[in-house]
Amino acid sequence: MNQGRATCRGFTLIEVLVSTAIATILFGAIGSCIMIASKAYPSQNSPLARAVEAAQAAEFMSADLRYAKTVVSGSAKSLVFTVADRTGDNVDEVIGYMWSGTAGDPLQRLFNSAATENVVDSVQSLKLQYDIRSVTGTTTRKYLDRVLIELDAGLKGTSRAMRQGVLVISTPEVQ
Repeated sequence: MNQGRATCRGFTLIEVLVSTAIATILFGAIGSCIMIASKAYPSQNSPLARAVEAAQAAEFMSADLRYAKTVVSGSAKSLVFTVADRTGDNVDEVIGYMWSGTAGDPLQRLFNSAATENVVDSVQSLKLQYDIRSVTGTTTRKYLDRVLIELDAGLKGTSRAMRQGVLVISTPEVQ
């Protein structure tokens, strides 16, 4: 009977060192890719993120304004108007957008008499321009046709204002 020696299977020291070196290089490359990708994503304070925030706010305002019924008050920095009932209580809703005029203060939205909410956290400038049409009959009535929203939510020194014109569908009466 010929009984041979059992051969032990395993890795040599060189094989272990080479595989460890390759794994280290591979993990380093993956870590580098993750770091580069995270720097490509815009931060909250980047000009791009601020421009997107301003565009979203202008679109939000536009969506509300398109269906305005009456304009309660309006200035270059604030606008209060009514829209048809949205809450099911058969009472028109009062919506307002206001900014203090101080750079860095938020643009706020008021819905009915609830607490205001910030639409944009830091506004550098806001300008609202109104196109009002007068109709004379037995009395002169004023109607709002268009609103130009110019909103700058950029950082100081990186000012890029978001301009958006809104054609008001319902042409509300200005009180």
